[in-house]
Amino acid sequence: MKRFPAGIMCTCVVPWDEQGEFIESLFVDQVRRMLTLTPYRYIFGTAGEGYAVSDRQFEQTTRVFHEAMRAGGAEAMVGVISLSLPTMIERIEFCRRLGIRRFQVSLPSWGELTDAEAVRTQTPRWMPEPP
Repeated sequence: MKRFPAGIMCTCVVPWDEQGEFIESLFVDQVRRMLTLTPYRYIFGTAGEGYAVSDRQFEQTTRVFHEAMRAGGAEAMVGVISLSLPTMIERIEFCRRLGIRRFQVSLPSWGELTDAEAVRTQTPRWMPEPP
């Protein structure tokens, strides 16, 4: 039995204005539109924004995302990425209080990919590996 259903999972890009403030209306519109393509949406993955936001920004964005996903009949997934284990635990606890149960947990201390890893990450599982 698979732990997660097969499907396309996509990130929701978090929009910020020139002052570094979250643009809620644009974000909610994006979530609504993207839910027509797939119900598997997440925020704060490994693209960098997950560990670069303040706690206030994390909580505000996560709350809005959760509400928009619920309104669209889908379940939110939130990325939790930090060098601080206590920060990660606090963010998971915050999400759980909202009712979020799906998480991506990442450690930001990755290094450069080797050529072999880059090829492997770009080749979908259903395609044969290049020679």
